[in-house]
Formats: sequence, C-alpha cells, structure tokens
Amino acid sequence: MFKNLKRVPAVLLLCLLPALGLAGCAGHAGSAEPSGPADNMGIVTDVQYLRTDEFNADREFEKLFWLSSAEALRSYTEETCPELARLANRYDEAFFAENDLLVVVVSESSGSNRLEVTGVKVTPSQTEGKQYVLQPEIQRLRAENGTADLAGWHILIGIPKDHGAAVSELAEPVFTEVIVKG
Repeated sequence: MFKNLKRVPAVLLLCLLPALGLAGCAGHAGSAEPSGPADNMGIVTDVQYLRTDEFNADREFEKLFWLSSAEALRSYTEETCPELARLANRYDEAFFAENDLLVVVVSESSGSNRLEVTGVKVTPSQTEGKQYVLQPEIQRLRAENGTADLAGWHILIGIPKDHGAAVSELAEPVFTEVIVKG
C-alpha cells in the first residue's frame, strides 16, 4: 500500500507545475498596470514604412523632422525623396488638418532587416514655448542571416496637431533590437 505513495508527490508535482505556470501568466496578463512598448502608441494616428534609396553607412539614424502640411510633404518629395509620391494621396489636406507627420529616416546595413515603431514617448519639455518632447521608439528586427544590400527607410508617423510640431520638440529615436532566426 505504501509503495504507491512514493509516486504521489511526483504525480502532484507534475500536475501542479503547469497549473502554477498558467496562473502566473494569467495573473501577469490580467494586470491592470500597463507595460511594454505598446503603451506609448496612444498618440500615434498612423505609421507607414517606405524603403527608399537614401542610405548612409556611417549612421543608422539619419534624420528626424516634422512635416506639417501636404505642401511641405510635396516639397520634400520633389526635392529629396521621390519615392514618397506613392503615399501622397494618403497624406492630403484633410490628414494635415488634424495631424502632423513625424518623419524618421533610417539606414540599415541589410535589406533583410525590418523596423517597427513600438511607440512615441511623450515627456514634458523644458524648452520655452514647447510642451512636449517626443521620442520615437523603434524595434529593429535584424535578420540572423542578413543580405549584403543596404537599405534606407522613411518611417512616417502621424501625430495629432495638439502634440505636433507647434508644441513639441524631438529627441533622437531609441532603437531596440531583436534577432530574427531563419
């Protein structure tokens, strides 16, 4: 009769471990406090990624600037980045009546890498006349076996006018990196 009792703790342990693990995950997932990069997506109204020819091998981050009107976008497109013409219909006067575009130009050492905006951090500004500092947060999905081609990316992030160029200053993006296997 006592021979089988030796197995009881092992069986209980095997049964309880998954249940304890699930309870721990459910408790974390159900937490009322926000966590992670998605929390900072609250002010973002739109994100578009456009691969372009612009590339600088010396720096991963090229430029960060505002476009506050359809005319400014057309001008930038004509003078600097003709590839953006594909998105001109998306960003018309109606879009700019309510939003600005925060533009991030990034250089990648491999065309296999992908970028994902995970948020825009908003902090109080110390600059007179500005209310906010906006800092894009970008996750780089780096291919484990990347290709040798170089890639430039224009990332266009829609920001409501009440957080836009008139009231905000910009801080260089924060990059995090994830290696993608395969």
